[in-house]
Amino acid sequence: MRHIENRCLKSMTSPIKYVMMHIHNAIINIAPENKEKFDKVYPDFILKYLDDYKFIANVDTVKKYIKLSRRVVEILWAVSYGYTMYYTKIVQDKKILHTTIIDLHADSDVKQAMKLLKWIYESWLNDDNDNWPDELPKPIKNPQKGSMENVADELCLCAISYIIHHELSHIKLKHPNEENIENEKEVDIEATDWILNHSLDQWDYKFIKRAMGIAIGFEVQTARGIYTGDYGGISHPYSYDRLYQNLNRYIDDPQHITWAFICSTLKLHLDNKKIQTPDQTYDSFQDCVNSYIDLLSRNI
Repeated sequence: MRHIENRCLKSMTSPIKYVMMHIHNAIINIAPENKEKFDKVYPDFILKYLDDYKFIANVDTVKKYIKLSRRVVEILWAVSYGYTMYYTKIVQDKKILHTTIIDLHADSDVKQAMKLLKWIYESWLNDDNDNWPDELPKPIKNPQKGSMENVADELCLCAISYIIHHELSHIKLKHPNEENIENEKEVDIEATDWILNHSLDQWDYKFIKRAMGIAIGFEVQTARGIYTGDYGGISHPYSYDRLYQNLNRYIDDPQHITWAFICSTLKLHLDNKKIQTPDQTYDSFQDCVNSYIDLLSRNI
């Protein structure tokens, strides 16, 4: 039978508990059309939440035991909030396809979002066990529908659902516990196929939300690589390849909002790391993403 070990939520002080309490439903609701299939394919597994500041998301395929730490969810929520605030306030509807100077301090909401991103990435990179700063945006118990906190909740839950489906796919495909690139590619495809499917209109809100969640899940690892130089490539495929390839299988419109979201948010990190990007005008958002990924592959 399926079992959720969530006792740590009772004593957890991080506000991310307000998101984690919904994960067990989100992994099914992320693709409600597959609910009956989910019950048949995954009748028994254990999902255990950890009140841990380490980045932990793994599975024991023999015991069918998945572990997920609060730090993973904290990162995904903070990034969902920060990226979405930046995109909706600065990028959306502007079709920025060439070099443009942007003031990240002109808007108070964007300024706070950038502080949130700075805090979560520095905390993650420095392996700090620090508390969520009181003055920064954070998850709340009952966010108003349509608020930025609510949007961040939804995107975070999509991203974490993808990560859990990635681990569940290891169980389904009966992979050994030893990690290797080919198995990781296989479960990436399996998880993406579960959440995105060709019966959905790629401009439908439901598809966009799911695609954005997957993008965020991969982009946090790509952003980490921008700061550390470690993009994977040993036990897992390169993070930037995973970001592009898994979405490219389903999004064929080069001007899709997901490509716009990715190229604009990747640029934030490239600029912050002072990595020079091509000074050119792109034909599409997808071309822009391709250019940045090519740049990252040459900087390894």
